Amino acid sequence: MSLDFLPSHGQDEVLSHNCALQEISVSLEEHGRYLPDFSLPQPVLPSSEHAEEATGAMTSEQHTI
Repeated sequence: MSLDFLPSHGQDEVLSHNCALQEISVSLEEHGRYLPDFSLPQPVLPSSEHAEEATGAMTSEQHTI
């Protein structure tokens, strides 16, 4: 999933990985679950702007996969 974010973040693998974690976190929270429930680390994003990019960077098609 983190590869989905590479093009929008200039091939920055760390940022892409964290954006993927953020996206997973949002999906889990919709169902009352959290990343630590699955031993996943919390995403480390440099600013709130990047957090918004993480949730908005995927296309609707990618969200349904």
